[in-house]
Amino acid sequence: MNDESLISTKYAADYARFFHADSLNVLKSIEVAMNSAVETFFTLSNPFNVFAFQVFEEFWSCQVEVIINPLDAKLAKLKFMVKPLVEKRLYNITKELSEKVLTLEFAVSKKGLKVKQYMLDSGSFWIHTNDEKILFGNFATIRTELLRPLLEVTTTTLNSSNDRFESIERHVNAFFYYQSTAFVNLKKVFNKDFLKVLRSNELDWFEYRNKVEEKQHLLAAVDPLNPDEYGLNVLHMVMGIDYPDFLKWHFQRMANS
Repeated sequence: MNDESLISTKYAADYARFFHADSLNVLKSIEVAMNSAVETFFTLSNPFNVFAFQVFEEFWSCQVEVIINPLDAKLAKLKFMVKPLVEKRLYNITKELSEKVLTLEFAVSKKGLKVKQYMLDSGSFWIHTNDEKILFGNFATIRTELLRPLLEVTTTTLNSSNDRFESIERHVNAFFYYQSTAFVNLKKVFNKDFLKVLRSNELDWFEYRNKVEEKQHLLAAVDPLNPDEYGLNVLHMVMGIDYPDFLKWHFQRMANS
């Protein structure tokens, strides 16, 4: 964290005007959790959209929703929902009022064409509590400014390296390859080599996946990802689906290696 962060003493006096001292540690952990959620999502070895991570001595969970622009079918926004697994409470300065922090919600939008950048959407940043009408309800007009350091630090994290944009794109694209309810064994074999094969045969993979998903209710005893002889017969004879050669060759290499 740099000197602009909430963890530093720079904003301590401002926050102390509204929050009890016990709440400052909660706000500090929120700031770290936002950054950790972003960093963890972009560096996961597998493209999970639900994961847990650690902040100090406690754990948080995160779910990421991928928002696609319907006009060009490309990534437009990532929506983060971060939840503390240990109860966090925010108190007013007299500690007469308190609210339990339920979730943090913030969106990361893609900006620019030639100048590629990701921005934190300040209009989509919320701290959801168990009672919006008490503590945070009183800050309706100043909430954005009050929590501005959290937004700024996370924006810096998003664009901290030259390859950040490309790493985000790769990770989200990998998630599209990965997600499918029809291939129950996909998680067991999903690695960088398999992802490379899928990317090299993108159109064939999506065509095969779509056909299998349409008839997955008939495939209870078949592994469509790496079928045995019976599975191949069911796919071809019963459903009219041809098993892709690129998948057959990949799993043959894996078996012989």
